[in-house]
Amino acid sequence: VSPDRLELEKLVERDARLLLHGVNRGGQASGMYTYSVIDPHGSFDHSCSNYGAMGVWACAQVGFEVPREFWVMVDRGWRAHQVPGGGWAYTVAADNQPGTTTMTSGGLVNLFITQEFLDYKAGEC
Repeated sequence: VSPDRLELEKLVERDARLLLHGVNRGGQASGMYTYSVIDPHGSFDHSCSNYGAMGVWACAQVGFEVPREFWVMVDRGWRAHQVPGGGWAYTVAADNQPGTTTMTSGGLVNLFITQEFLDYKAGEC
């Protein structure tokens, strides 16, 4: 393995662990991100959540082993936040915000990503 590859693996592992540590793990915010990955305290929005999940996905694309439970949590979070009609708003539907094109695109991307790692035929999601 080349020194460049070892350096890349080290950086990817650092970023992946930071992102996995910084995701919300409970309540309405489960599977979502906010502006800080240090201590999210249940704060989140779908824009930050797009970047968080896509960052973990990028780490997985270069070989980092992401726990399956992460993908289940992200998938459930995005599905739970859909507004009537199937889209997503900037925050949760309880805020009575309509879905937007940008957040709906992000929601679809995240469901696409989670499906790459989950087996829906098993009925676990």
